[in-house]
Amino acid sequence: MPQAPEPTRDDGPTVVEMLEDVLDLIGGGVAALLPLFVLCVPGIVLLGIVLVPLALLAVPVALLVAVLSVPYLVIRALRRRRGRPARPVVMG
Repeated sequence: MPQAPEPTRDDGPTVVEMLEDVLDLIGGGVAALLPLFVLCVPGIVLLGIVLVPLALLAVPVALLVAVLSVPYLVIRALRRRRGRPARPVVMG
Protein backbone atom coordinates (compact mmCIF):
# COMPACT_ATOMS: atom_id res chain seq x y z
CA MET A 1 0.00 0.00 0.00
CA PRO A 2 1.45 3.33 -0.93
CA GLN A 3 2.12 5.69 1.91
CA ALA A 4 0.47 9.08 1.94
CA PRO A 5 2.85 11.95 1.50
CA GLU A 6 3.66 13.76 4.68
CA PRO A 7 1.72 16.96 4.95
CA THR A 8 3.86 20.02 4.73
CA ARG A 9 3.55 22.25 7.71
CA ASP A 10 2.94 25.91 6.94
CA ASP A 11 3.48 27.81 10.15
CA GLY A 12 2.56 31.14 8.60
CA PRO A 13 4.73 34.20 8.71
CA THR A 14 7.67 34.33 11.05
CA VAL A 15 8.16 36.99 13.66
CA VAL A 16 10.75 38.70 11.49
CA GLU A 17 8.36 38.85 8.53
CA MET A 18 5.57 40.27 10.71
CA LEU A 19 7.96 42.87 12.14
CA GLU A 20 8.99 43.89 8.62
CA ASP A 21 5.33 44.32 7.67
CA VAL A 22 4.65 46.43 10.75
CA LEU A 23 7.67 48.62 10.04
CA ASP A 24 6.53 49.07 6.44
CA LEU A 25 3.06 50.12 7.66
CA ILE A 26 4.56 52.61 10.12
CA GLY A 27 6.78 54.05 7.42
CA GLY A 28 3.83 54.40 5.07
CA GLY A 29 1.76 56.08 7.79
CA VAL A 30 4.51 58.57 8.51
CA ALA A 31 4.90 59.31 4.81
CA ALA A 32 1.14 59.83 4.47
CA LEU A 33 0.81 62.04 7.58
CA LEU A 34 3.90 64.19 7.03
CA PRO A 35 2.06 66.75 4.85
CA LEU A 36 -0.57 67.10 7.57
CA PHE A 37 2.10 67.86 10.17
CA VAL A 38 3.58 70.51 7.89
CA LEU A 39 0.15 72.15 7.59
CA CYS A 40 -0.56 71.94 11.34
CA VAL A 41 2.66 73.58 12.56
CA PRO A 42 1.72 77.15 11.53
CA GLY A 43 -1.68 76.75 13.18
CA ILE A 44 -0.11 75.53 16.40
CA VAL A 45 2.36 78.43 16.39
CA LEU A 46 -0.40 81.00 15.79
CA LEU A 47 -2.52 79.44 18.51
CA GLY A 48 0.42 79.73 20.90
CA ILE A 49 0.99 83.34 19.93
CA VAL A 50 -2.64 84.14 20.77
CA LEU A 51 -3.12 81.97 23.86
CA VAL A 52 0.09 82.78 25.74
CA PRO A 53 -0.64 86.52 26.06
CA LEU A 54 -4.26 85.79 27.01
CA ALA A 55 -3.09 83.40 29.70
CA LEU A 56 -0.61 85.98 30.97
CA LEU A 57 -3.42 88.53 31.18
CA ALA A 58 -5.74 86.08 32.92
CA VAL A 59 -3.32 85.37 35.79
CA PRO A 60 -3.47 88.86 37.37
CA VAL A 61 -7.24 88.99 36.89
CA ALA A 62 -7.65 85.62 38.59
CA LEU A 63 -5.44 86.73 41.48
CA LEU A 64 -7.43 89.96 41.87
CA VAL A 65 -10.72 88.05 41.93
CA ALA A 66 -9.32 85.61 44.49
CA VAL A 67 -8.11 88.40 46.76
CA LEU A 68 -11.34 90.40 46.52
CA SER A 69 -13.62 87.41 47.02
CA VAL A 70 -12.13 86.46 50.42
CA PRO A 71 -13.65 89.39 52.38
CA TYR A 72 -17.03 88.85 50.70
CA LEU A 73 -17.04 85.16 51.60
CA VAL A 74 -15.98 85.87 55.20
CA ILE A 75 -18.72 88.47 55.69
CA ARG A 76 -21.32 86.16 54.17
CA ALA A 77 -20.26 83.29 56.44
CA LEU A 78 -20.38 85.53 59.53
CA ARG A 79 -23.86 86.80 58.64
CA ARG A 80 -25.16 83.27 58.19
CA ARG A 81 -23.61 82.14 61.44
CA ARG A 82 -25.26 84.97 63.38
CA GLY A 83 -28.62 84.04 61.93
CA ARG A 84 -29.12 87.16 59.87
CA PRO A 85 -30.01 86.65 56.23
CA ALA A 86 -27.27 87.31 53.76
CA ARG A 87 -29.55 89.59 51.74
CA PRO A 88 -32.01 92.07 53.13
CA VAL A 89 -35.60 90.89 52.93
CA VAL A 90 -37.84 93.23 50.99
CA MET A 91 -41.33 93.52 52.45
CA GLY A 92 -43.79 94.58 49.84
